[in-house]
Amino acid sequence: MDYKIEVFKVSHRKIFYLFICLNTIALGCMIATLFIPSWSSFRSNNADLSRDFKGKLLETSEISKESNYVNFIDLFYLCPHKTCKFWKSLYIGGSSYAIFECLSIGCTIIWTGILVFFLRKKDYLVGSLFFCAMAWMGHFIAIVTWLSVIKATYNGDCHNSRDVDITICAEDAPKLSLAILLLITIVNIAYLIIARKIIIQKLSFEEQRYATIETETEAKMINKTTENDSDFIMRDEICTEQYKASSFLNETQN
Repeated sequence: MDYKIEVFKVSHRKIFYLFICLNTIALGCMIATLFIPSWSSFRSNNADLSRDFKGKLLETSEISKESNYVNFIDLFYLCPHKTCKFWKSLYIGGSSYAIFECLSIGCTIIWTGILVFFLRKKDYLVGSLFFCAMAWMGHFIAIVTWLSVIKATYNGDCHNSRDVDITICAEDAPKLSLAILLLITIVNIAYLIIARKIIIQKLSFEEQRYATIETETEAKMINKTTENDSDFIMRDEICTEQYKASSFLNETQN
């Protein structure tokens, strides 16, 4: 059965096409955050690092004596200063982000696939609510974990000193990730509202269909009973007439 619904006088099919486009944009941005080279930075104020630092999600090439990309955890073990624990924080935050972001990406792909199936009359809409929620939750946990573990700041006060903890500045990728969080929050809320309406309508259609089937079945049974009763009455009348005719013949012969 084809379930149709209009929201603000727009068919649900057009709205689902819009959701697919928005999910595709969000997917592209989420994947991009995993590879953008500007995740974090700080300014170097002493001899520990000979130049300013700017890192990717899990590694960097912009440190003093290194020219190749180096993993943050390797830098933590190689660094002799107690303030170098920030390398470990960068690694833990980056790893956590990568894990939960991959979860979010996977759920978004499945959710988008369910929308495509629904447009092809394959109804898995209830299951899409789970993947919709998991996609949002995965991205939310990813960026919140990264920010809380690293304690990054956006005010540009990023410094490197032997006497105080390192203050990391969040660069382009975290800002993009927060923008994605805002986008998918709006999209998910809108989707949950529309999907709920479609599911309610679907259940209503199913109830109407079953009620129609029951009514038709009852009508057929009544008609069949009426036909059987009519046949019985007709046979009874025929038998009565035959009996009367037979009795009349017997009386005549006698």
